[in-house]
Amino acid sequence: MRHPPEQVKIGLMGLGTVGSGVMRLLRDRGEELARRNGFTLSVQKILVRDPSKPRQVPVDRALLTTNPDDILDDPEIELVVEVMGAVEPTKSYVLRALGAKKSVVTANKEIMADHGEEVFAAAERNGVDIFFEGSVGGGIPVLRPLKESLAGNRIFRVTGIINGTTNYILTKMTQEGQTFQQALAEATRLGYAEPDPTADVEGYDAARKLAILSSIAYQARVQSRNVRTEGITRLTPTDIEYGKRRGWSLKLLAESSEHGGRVDAWVAPVFIDRNHPLAKVDDVLNAILVEGEGIGETMFYGRGAGSLPTGSAVLGDIIQAARNRRREVSFTTCTCFRDVTVGGPEESPARFYLRIEVEKRSGLPAEVVRSLERWGIGLERMDYRDLPPSRAEVVLVTQEAPESRARTAIEALGRAPWLVSMGMPIRVEAEEERAPAGESASGEKLERRVLAAGGR
Repeated sequence: MRHPPEQVKIGLMGLGTVGSGVMRLLRDRGEELARRNGFTLSVQKILVRDPSKPRQVPVDRALLTTNPDDILDDPEIELVVEVMGAVEPTKSYVLRALGAKKSVVTANKEIMADHGEEVFAAAERNGVDIFFEGSVGGGIPVLRPLKESLAGNRIFRVTGIINGTTNYILTKMTQEGQTFQQALAEATRLGYAEPDPTADVEGYDAARKLAILSSIAYQARVQSRNVRTEGITRLTPTDIEYGKRRGWSLKLLAESSEHGGRVDAWVAPVFIDRNHPLAKVDDVLNAILVEGEGIGETMFYGRGAGSLPTGSAVLGDIIQAARNRRREVSFTTCTCFRDVTVGGPEESPARFYLRIEVEKRSGLPAEVVRSLERWGIGLERMDYRDLPPSRAEVVLVTQEAPESRARTAIEALGRAPWLVSMGMPIRVEAEEERAPAGESASGEKLERRVLAAGGR
């Protein structure tokens, strides 16, 4: 007589977008998973704020509770799945679960980015697992490959589009000429943006995900507070259109690199060449490009958010944690053992695009050039157009220089008496078109080129 498969009893904390995805996948694939693994995944309790609230997926209301103790103090529940979000009280629940020798699966990037060391220590101390694949990249499997499949490589750079909300907004601004506010409103209407989108549009969400990726890639503790972060709220369709004419694509990139005991980590809008592997990653899709000594370049690509994609990553972790429980093993270990300095790429070479509005006056182009040259910053290109009645718009692309020096020069330019307004400086990591034969970016010849185009 065949015995029914053994149960792995689960407590689910949260039944929002991700929690609903997990429940839907368990409902639709539970029998197949039981046949494949030899055990069933049985949700015993679900922590919610409001049991009367309509749900995205049908659930037995007897499973719902508003009391976390019903999960954390139940000795039969051996696996806790946290998809609530926020730091507190969530972190306290995670630590309590680990302290009770329950393995934990979480999708919480805030906790794992900035409190991962404490969480890992609690898991190791109690001989249980902590899994968090769903915290980065939605349904894209990237954290476990970084930890396991690529463990034999020295990773020296990670670059990604890892926030679907901002990628959708920039796609709309690029393809349809929408303003930031128009694109944000559409993203909100479609459910791609939260009611308060600050964490997304200011780059904080991407910084947390980059901190997790970097900690694993370089075996070093990288926290999001050390990631230099710029958002997309100051970008305009005019900036994007200028880049398109140059053959560039504008993306919010999260990038880190490791060299000589230092990790440079930043999130910022960047002009990249339209042939770059990340240039065609549009809408809410995510992609992470990993560069390593043995592998060269490897890219992970797919849906970076959403109920089912993130739910899929969480369910994969649930299955692995359940297998470990059956085998009475734990694979949790913090790989972030290296002591490194973490900061922005102050000394790394960078080029910048900058659009300014100025008072129209004689000799102005040369004044702009001289203002930057005082800091050792040359220009690759300057474009000029009249703005009636007595102003002009000037677009600059700087030559490569240490980033800190370039930013200092731009700040100084912002104090010039003839400056009316300054747009957002944007990093340029794309090739500039060739200058006409016989021309350089020197002040005198650059001024003649601008004057021929209508400058004063």
